[in-house]
Amino acid sequence: MSLFTCSLVVQHLHCVEHYFVIVPRKTYIEPPFTVFYSTLTVLFGVICVLLIFSSYPVCTAFVCGYNSLGNFYYITILDSYIATKLFLYCLFIGRLFNPFYAKIYAYPNYVRNILYSLIVVVLVTTLIASAAPFYMNGETDQ
Repeated sequence: MSLFTCSLVVQHLHCVEHYFVIVPRKTYIEPPFTVFYSTLTVLFGVICVLLIFSSYPVCTAFVCGYNSLGNFYYITILDSYIATKLFLYCLFIGRLFNPFYAKIYAYPNYVRNILYSLIVVVLVTTLIASAAPFYMNGETDQ
């Protein structure tokens, strides 16, 4: 997603609803945290893209291998990318199990439990992957 598209999404989420009121916000057609999750998704997506593009000039000037600078870039890019995906995933679950759409499409409760367990697995994996470079920093292959 480009920076221009991200700015349009944020502008639409925060400005358009004040001028074009088709359905009042109180009718629960959307989940209550749609604007919050969408804003965080765009924020972490922009952070991830900026870190990726900033790593090219930084890593040409300095060594970004298996050291503290390389670990910083690895962890922040990984965590911002996964946070973007998790907030998109929360939007998906919120819209999938919205009471308005539940009248049309009825999903069993075990589908919701499977989706929430998948979020827990992604969070645990992210925490392990974020802590591993600091834990293994002193060890080298011989």
